[in-house]
Amino acid sequence: MKYYIIDGNNLIGKIPALQKLHKNNPQNSREKLYGIISGYFQEKKYEVIIFYDGFENVPLRHSRVKVDYSNSNTADDHVRAYISKSRSRSQITLISSDRALCEFARQCTCKIWSCEEFNDALTKAKEVDAEKEKIRSLSGSNEEFIKLFSQKNKLS
Repeated sequence: MKYYIIDGNNLIGKIPALQKLHKNNPQNSREKLYGIISGYFQEKKYEVIIFYDGFENVPLRHSRVKVDYSNSNTADDHVRAYISKSRSRSQITLISSDRALCEFARQCTCKIWSCEEFNDALTKAKEVDAEKEKIRSLSGSNEEFIKLFSQKNKLS
């Protein structure tokens, strides 16, 4: 199985809408990110863990996405410990733009995906979902198009 570990606060800082929200309501930005991540990985068979600094306020649960709060330590320390304990480091992809953390993960044979690259992937996935939704909404309208074109042919 593949594993994605996400430096949550780092990723929030790279997504403009979440970064703005985080300044006023950090917990709300974490919940929004959690929803985005859960949606993105919903149909994929990966284990996903989002690491945050601080203490848990509201438990966030999803079958594929877990959240790890660092409590009085740093999230980076928790990420390093997770990678160090893993028996399948080459199956881990770290999503972070923290240079020191990425270098540690790289030395442990993990794959690295920068927050900027991941945000681009999220944006593209959102565009694809919007396009699929448009197609679904139009698929019910096929009867209307058939009626219109059939009437035109009868008039000719």
